[in-house]
Amino acid sequence: MSLPLMCRVHDHEIELPFRQPITEQALPGLNPFKKRKYGDPPQFEVYDVDSGMFLPLRRLTLTTPLHLRLPLSHIPVFKYAHVNHISNPRDIALGTRNLGALCSMKVGMYDLPFVLPTALPIPRLHMRAEWVLKRRSFPMTLERPLKGEPGYSEEVVGGEVPVDAPAHMAEDVADDEDGVEIWEVMSNGKEVAYVPNRTGGYSWVESA
Repeated sequence: MSLPLMCRVHDHEIELPFRQPITEQALPGLNPFKKRKYGDPPQFEVYDVDSGMFLPLRRLTLTTPLHLRLPLSHIPVFKYAHVNHISNPRDIALGTRNLGALCSMKVGMYDLPFVLPTALPIPRLHMRAEWVLKRRSFPMTLERPLKGEPGYSEEVVGGEVPVDAPAHMAEDVADDEDGVEIWEVMSNGKEVAYVPNRTGGYSWVESA
């Protein structure tokens, strides 16, 4: 899941609070106004590109901003502490994996400029597609053009693809729709596989 996060920009760094409106809405258990499915607040980890490991995101850090040096050299990657597998987090962080275009609804969420990592091998893309409220059935639905349809376009917003880039670096994310990206272990011991879908989100399949 790609989320546009608000931050404070200083001369040589940014302050990135992990707890903010969009994360509280998108991540179950983080919103203090919603009843938690489980008693304890969720635990999160952040990927450290130097060590190649996920490090605990302390509870204090949920309200204390992370400090990241400018210019940004990687994409911040977070996960639930109980998720035991993330496919290629280093490739995601360093921009050598195609993440697809950021949804136009997320792109237009804030009237603020984006702070993007510099010199990513694969450029970040922003989707340009208008969402329309339609009453095809009850309840009403929000719809937008799909890739390849009129009214859909993508804008390059950072990085560039090297001339000698390996073929897999420029592959379309749609080619990997059936590949498992994330494994989560539930409280009952069962594993849930999250698989990318056409909308840019994830569908989950619970193991037997």
